[in-house]
Amino acid sequence: MKGQLSYEYYVSLLIFLLASFYVMLKINQYLPPFKEFVLKQRIYSEAYQLSEILVNDPGEPPDWNLSNVKRIGLQHQLKKKNLVSSYKINLLNESCEKFGYSFIKDKLGVPQDVDFRLSVFKDDKLLVSCGIDKRYSIKESLSRTVYIDGKDYGKVVVEVFK
Repeated sequence: MKGQLSYEYYVSLLIFLLASFYVMLKINQYLPPFKEFVLKQRIYSEAYQLSEILVNDPGEPPDWNLSNVKRIGLQHQLKKKNLVSSYKINLLNESCEKFGYSFIKDKLGVPQDVDFRLSVFKDDKLLVSCGIDKRYSIKESLSRTVYIDGKDYGKVVVEVFK
């Protein structure tokens, strides 16, 4: 047999190329929404981690103040889950006003590529609002109900942006 190409060869090659092209189009059609979903899940997990540090960690040292803080945490000295201290909430607000967003970001150990906004409410009254006010394409928000000093209920809202 000589090196001749037949009509069937060209037809089968064309069918193979068309099928490959169709499969590549379908993969490209489903890949971007999947990537966005994965990114949203990653941002949500960062929001959850940040809220967990705030609500269920007393900080470092546990009786931190503005002069000795190594890590910010709002947990009450009784160390019960979702019980936060109004004193520490006031310190968080004061440190945000005095030192700014970058100080809070550093003391919470948030990575540089993550931007966030923290809000603490008590009876729909805003106690703390710290973070950035930018528009991002992807934002995830997490709200946690907390018990403030064993007397009142409040809410800690963490918004993370990418």
